Amino acid sequence: DEMIIREVWAPGGDTYGVSPNGRYLNYIDWTAIELAVKDLETGKSWNITSRGTWNDPVQFPDISIWSPDGKQLAYYWFNGESTEIWIANFDGTEDRLVVSDVKLPWIIDWSPDGKHLLAINNVSDPEKPLGHHDQLVLISVVDGSLSILKSFDELHTCHMKFSPDGKYIAIDVGHCQQGENGDIYLLALDGSSEGWLVTDPANDREAMWSPDG
Repeated sequence: DEMIIREVWAPGGDTYGVSPNGRYLNYIDWTAIELAVKDLETGKSWNITSRGTWNDPVQFPDISIWSPDGKQLAYYWFNGESTEIWIANFDGTEDRLVVSDVKLPWIIDWSPDGKHLLAINNVSDPEKPLGHHDQLVLISVVDGSLSILKSFDELHTCHMKFSPDGKYIAIDVGHCQQGENGDIYLLALDGSSEGWLVTDPANDREAMWSPDG
């Protein structure tokens, strides 16, 4: 099969992903300081937030991810003092706060069943090489409750991905005391198993699953 590359938009800075049906892009409109969506079929774009400002208190969006059914976006919002996690329909309706005053550096993935967000929680720890240790957490999209899946002590995490059946998570893990070279860790959500999937001197990153898992 021949690979075909087609430009769909330029410039496309701060674009985070393609919707599951392949039609929409989620990105940040820095002119308006809002989270936005672009329709690749019609070329139309629209903002799904309406509270961004550079005036005090500063307000702006950050990373956003699509729900498995492509109908919603979960996103970070900086409210001038702390970070919040919101979920909105991709047309901008029913925008709701899920978690307030969080120290999560980013949300990474949405569970295939649509019930949880996968995120990294930084826990302050001045004795660690980075001044903190990382926790993998699940966030309920219903009530914003957090459950800890795993804590990494001397290591930090960079990227995670649910398996298509939602039973496993493939995790990029870096060795803080050995530079930035990373390995791949596999974790079963039910706690039945976990361990290293890839360990070598190379910088192994961005583990992705095949469609059949």
